Amino acid sequence: MSQWMCDGCTFLNEHWRNKCKVCKSLKSNEDYGASGGGNESEGRPGSCKKKNWTCPQCTFINQTMSNRCGACRKTSEGCDPVKKRYSNKTYSPVGTEDDETRIVLIGRTGTGKSATGNNLLGRDHFRSLTSGSSVTEKCKRGESKRKGKKVVVVDTPGLFDTGATNETVTREIIKCIGMTSPGPHAMVLVVSVGRFTKEEQDTVKHFVDHFGEGVLDHMIVLFTRKDDLSKSNQTIGQYVKTVPKELKTILSQCGNRFIAFNNDAVGQSKTEQVEDFYEMVESMCNDNGGSCYTNELYKEAESALQRRMRIEREVLEEQKEKEKEKIRNEVQFKYKRKLEHEAKEKSKLENALKSKKIESEKDKLNLQKQLEEAGQKLKRELGKKEKELREQIKKKEDEFKQKMTEDALKTNQRNNVENEKGDFFSDLMGGLANVGKKLFKLFF
Repeated sequence: MSQWMCDGCTFLNEHWRNKCKVCKSLKSNEDYGASGGGNESEGRPGSCKKKNWTCPQCTFINQTMSNRCGACRKTSEGCDPVKKRYSNKTYSPVGTEDDETRIVLIGRTGTGKSATGNNLLGRDHFRSLTSGSSVTEKCKRGESKRKGKKVVVVDTPGLFDTGATNETVTREIIKCIGMTSPGPHAMVLVVSVGRFTKEEQDTVKHFVDHFGEGVLDHMIVLFTRKDDLSKSNQTIGQYVKTVPKELKTILSQCGNRFIAFNNDAVGQSKTEQVEDFYEMVESMCNDNGGSCYTNELYKEAESALQRRMRIEREVLEEQKEKEKEKIRNEVQFKYKRKLEHEAKEKSKLENALKSKKIESEKDKLNLQKQLEEAGQKLKRELGKKEKELREQIKKKEDEFKQKMTEDALKTNQRNNVENEKGDFFSDLMGGLANVGKKLFKLFF
């Protein structure tokens, strides 16, 4: 696959990048037509069309399609540095209305899906071994934070090459949908360099059958064992020219979006390949209007998720009020005897002062002093009670506030799906199977 030269800084970029890796200038119209890669689209503008223009800030003369100055980075007049226009649609950057990046890893057993997932998460979460049999037997979910945004990665088992029953495949597909609702931003086909089997071809076919052809617009082919290419002094671009026609067909269907990973890489090499992957995801999402993939199955799952989140929030609200009332009763009981004792002592002193038996002024002054001290003591005890009550109530409210956030409720429901328990999982198993029967020949 060919590269394209940045108009702003002349850096040679990989075919799939929509903007320069160095100076971040958008890919020009001419480059889109010449790239021959994942973003190729005839007649498709990559940025605001202009002739050479002079930067109003530094007077640097910029080339035809750059919409940012190559010297000072100021935006050219009339071009929006945030939005890109393809055809008549305006696409916003990925994540404008979504606080997550959701990724699903698919592929046959032994291609390195789990190790890839760990690299994408930036930590060891999925069990990964060099083995001919499937280490991941069920859909597993991992989460992490990347640049302030949550990343959700779902690692799927080799569903179509492990002899799994239709019932098992159905269950795991539905779990995958439940854990990535309202839809994945990237469906990643993980393939090992050097081998492409019929099982892998069938995996793509089955996922397209289940999710619809639109999923190809959100698919990336990720080749593991990049180090094997390095040993033979071969680039991934050169390698894909030699792959079987079946894989070339898949690459073509998903816009020639591919990337190579060495899952044993460390340091800068490891960082760069992960950065390139997420940049590819963002570029792909922008091409798709800044949105994730969705269909009737995902819409049904999202509806069920929101319904269960509302129910859980209501249950937690009731539980919170019950626990707050329990705290009030416990604090009241704790201070009851002490306050009653102090109030009783204060009352005795008040009665003694009113009594005509006190003859000397000195005794009267002494009683008044004792009464004042008793009043202050009672006030202090009441203050301690109120402070303790406020602190415990606030602690409990803060505890429930964390449980009742959108993120916490969603995570809890996804946990239920992953562990195959709870009402949300039951809703999915019933509702999605019914919807699925109407949309396609359900799972084979």
